[in-house]
Amino acid sequence: LWVNFRLASRRTYEQETWFRQEYLVLGMDEKRSNLFRAGILVLSALFGLLAQSQWLMFAQFRHQVPGGPADPIFGKSLSFYFFDLPVWNFLTGFALALVVFSIAVAAVSYVFHGHLGYSRQLHLTYAARLHLAILVGIGFLIIAVRFYLKRYDLLFSIRDKGVTFGAGYTDIHAWLPVYWIMAGIVLAVAVLFFVSPLFGSLKYALAGIVGFVALYLLSSLYPAAVQMFRVEPNELEKETPYLNYHIQSTLDAYDLRKIETREFTTSGRLDAQALERNETTIRNIRLWDWRPLKDAYGQLQSIRPYYSFEDVDLDRYVIQGSYRQIMLSARELNITQVSEQAQTWINQFFQYTHGYGLCASPVNEVTDEGLPDFFIKDIPPRSTVDLNITRPEIYFGEKTEYPVFIKTRMKEFDYPSGDQNAFTTYAADRGLHIGSFTRKLLFAWELGSFQILFTSNFAPDSRVLLHRVIRDRIRKIVPFLHYDNDPYMVIDGGRLFWIQDAYTTAGRYPYAEPFGRQFNYIRN
Repeated sequence: LWVNFRLASRRTYEQETWFRQEYLVLGMDEKRSNLFRAGILVLSALFGLLAQSQWLMFAQFRHQVPGGPADPIFGKSLSFYFFDLPVWNFLTGFALALVVFSIAVAAVSYVFHGHLGYSRQLHLTYAARLHLAILVGIGFLIIAVRFYLKRYDLLFSIRDKGVTFGAGYTDIHAWLPVYWIMAGIVLAVAVLFFVSPLFGSLKYALAGIVGFVALYLLSSLYPAAVQMFRVEPNELEKETPYLNYHIQSTLDAYDLRKIETREFTTSGRLDAQALERNETTIRNIRLWDWRPLKDAYGQLQSIRPYYSFEDVDLDRYVIQGSYRQIMLSARELNITQVSEQAQTWINQFFQYTHGYGLCASPVNEVTDEGLPDFFIKDIPPRSTVDLNITRPEIYFGEKTEYPVFIKTRMKEFDYPSGDQNAFTTYAADRGLHIGSFTRKLLFAWELGSFQILFTSNFAPDSRVLLHRVIRDRIRKIVPFLHYDNDPYMVIDGGRLFWIQDAYTTAGRYPYAEPFGRQFNYIRN
């Protein structure tokens, strides 16, 4: 934009000799020039933000693994449609928008500088004609490329009022030739603009634009005729190959070829032998609903007002030699429930850093009072079965919405012990080092807490834990996956871990039926 503005700001002898005699030249004084510069700066920033917003698409393009089955029409691999085509579509659209704005900036600048005027017909100096012709030619060259790329979008067309997905007979035998023809015409128009300065006139190039617009408006007539007179009278015959592409691609995209059909026979009788054969299943029939169970956990096992149970999850373990289904919930720390006097900056960022332990109970057992029959309860955690917890600290969870500092000179609150409190220090090797004053300044800016610059509680190995909500943290680490909305906690080797189900999804699988508007390819 800036280069085109500077080019359009040049003065020529041709301008001085006849333009000033025939037209009123507005002139580009300092005020107007500064206004132009400001406008160009704003437009450049907007273009930069637009490009920056597509960082994930470019990262996937750069780090792709080429391959995958080829589509049945063009023979292109899946990686082309997943990674290459979106980038090329964006780049050509981005470049076209940039050229359009450049033409506008240059044209307005030429008007102000006296290179362009109108009196019964358009008049341009040679410099303006050359510059604008090249820009318009580049624009049409980009449009030709976009028509070429548009061919591949036929594989994602919706036909029969949304009943089927992918290219059909009319798309392949009518629209595809139309796109080729339109690409050729636009390319010819681009060439006319490139050579027009040699002839001293733009009339042939402008005639090319008129022809292109007319053909573009008429381009849908041929496909409509093919659909009406060739396809509809013989629809089953013409569309069968493409329906097969649609079915086979959908099966592949959703990995449905491994489905097995099994027949289960039932006798309709329930006897002792049937109960014995299905003892494990019967023993794990869930009776507890998670909502009243969550309330019961909160009333019986919160221990302190600042502990809360955000969700109840299901898990399965071998307990005492038997396969058991249990329900469990993490005891997270909710800083907003700490007494008002204790809600200090030090407590929030340095001391109240983590939750503690969990509750677990079988899905189908209650006490005589109708309460959960706990397998694991209390602080520190006590287990009545061979399912023990040796590391009960919970630094990451579903309600840990604020950052905390660890490995500082202050001990962290661990858990309440009667009238006293137990304290601890973060034992793992995670978090971002606080380090130098520059890093402190950056953390202070990011967290909006400039007390970081002045506190004396940091030690040489002090760190900060950011993005502690499990869903947010995982999305920061692996942003290209599609996540289930419900992470769940498990016990393994005495430690507590969060598991987040994730899926690889894409919306550019040729011919595959889309799931709503979200995707048409998925793997777990």
